Amino acid sequence: MTHPIPTVLFHGLGCDSSSILVELIYNPTRRKELNIDLERLVVATAQTGLESKLIKRQNEKFIYPLLKKHNVRVIQIAKAGLYTKDGYEVLSDGVPEICYIEGAYTLADELLTTGTVPNYSKGKRRCSDKYKAKILRAWTQAEYGNRPIQTVFGYNADEQYRIQRAEPYIEANHHVIYPLMMWGWHRNYIEQYMAEFAGERFYRSACTICPFAKISGSKQEILLKYQAYPEEAAEAALIEYTARCLNPRQSLYPNGRTVEQFLENNGLTIALSLFEEKLASCRWGVYRVRRIYKKIAYRAIECVMKGTRSQCNNNLFKKAQDFNIPLINEGGIDRLYLERKEDGFRCEEYFVVCPNVVDDKQRKSFENQWCLSHIPNLFELKSA
Repeated sequence: MTHPIPTVLFHGLGCDSSSILVELIYNPTRRKELNIDLERLVVATAQTGLESKLIKRQNEKFIYPLLKKHNVRVIQIAKAGLYTKDGYEVLSDGVPEICYIEGAYTLADELLTTGTVPNYSKGKRRCSDKYKAKILRAWTQAEYGNRPIQTVFGYNADEQYRIQRAEPYIEANHHVIYPLMMWGWHRNYIEQYMAEFAGERFYRSACTICPFAKISGSKQEILLKYQAYPEEAAEAALIEYTARCLNPRQSLYPNGRTVEQFLENNGLTIALSLFEEKLASCRWGVYRVRRIYKKIAYRAIECVMKGTRSQCNNNLFKKAQDFNIPLINEGGIDRLYLERKEDGFRCEEYFVVCPNVVDDKQRKSFENQWCLSHIPNLFELKSA
């Protein structure tokens, strides 16, 4: 056997990648066939800031004590800011005890300040790419440079599509292995294996707001996490509500279904109360939202007034009176439309009351494109 090269196991904290760790530690034959030396194994985790406390508890109770016993190095990192150039921060490096699920900058920070929800683009979940893949690549580059290393991914035998999707992004100096695929371990077997190890069901890892069913799990899994930690459900509802204020099509679940509806339909009254408390404690703003529908989407967000929720609602109502245009209620949110896509316009413009957490933002070329794409309306004529 050749001398093992350094191995980095990307640990997503859920049942799949955790099962690899358990099997490697308890089964020396597996380590031999994969050419893995525990002394040269590094377990690397990138935190989004929205991991469930249930997953934190299970890792601290079952996985980290096992890794600590065998002196396995664990590195936990997180994005240091909005942009990739901001780099990453090291939350912990060494023998693990605490699972740090939140760094200085989180996915929730980005979603609230931009007024959006996670989205899927060009075959990738952009949130996973930005908050996990890119910073893990940055860390491995800083740690190993161009030296050869072996990297371990926890894709199970049901996820060939994930392997095919990841292959174009593999670094030249990385020898990549997929143990669960090699062993023929499917999700059902993994869940049984981990339940026998832990003495309880070991859950898959997913952000508390994850809208992607194959990642977040079944309705029952989401419900259990929200019942156990209602504050996570309330945060998800706030992020989605803020995004829906700025775009009625931005719900977390398919077909316009919202987190708030999910909580109501399943009787999660504590989570709903916490959500209402979050709304009550917010500063509010009246936002002017403009969109241009072309091949490239153009959006401009501008807060035109700040105040209490009541003050902002009164301001919106007064605008509606001044323009003699009725407010349109969509999903419990009032909007004053000056132009509306559904009415056949190439552009869309409206005013809406929204939690004042969203930053003003627009492309540099927006105003020029706006002038070329739409007909001046009453608001612009009055402002001229």
